[in-house]
Amino acid sequence: MRVIFITQEDPFYLAASFRYILDHLPPATEVAAAVVLSGSPFGAKHSFLGKVRRVHEVFGPRFLWHYGWRFLRAKLDRSRSVAELFRARDIEVLTPADGSINAPEFLEVLRRQRPDLLVSVSANQVFRRALIELAPRGCLNVHAALLPR
Repeated sequence: MRVIFITQEDPFYLAASFRYILDHLPPATEVAAAVVLSGSPFGAKHSFLGKVRRVHEVFGPRFLWHYGWRFLRAKLDRSRSVAELFRARDIEVLTPADGSINAPEFLEVLRRQRPDLLVSVSANQVFRRALIELAPRGCLNVHAALLPR
């Protein structure tokens, strides 16, 4: 079965999670590609400083300091990069040119990979019907937070 993973660049836990997943895939599973979207807490609508302000407002200064320090350390440690993990395992990393996973041009890129199944792990974009229906066996979603209504 050909699988495409769809996720985001997260410097905290996703690389370790994917390391485990890739090490434990059934032998008949081939990872056709991985889509790695840019990581963006609070969505892509805010600037970096806007996100910092928002984290401070929502969680307070203590969390911001702790989160900021961990974020900086993780960004400097390439072993925590989701994209680098896939590349190190010779898995093609795809990124939408305009940032939208639902763009018709990007959907065509995904179709050319001939996936049987899409697996979304903490992806940070809303999937439209054309993407969800792209793979014959469907699309699974694993997400550790509330999804948009």
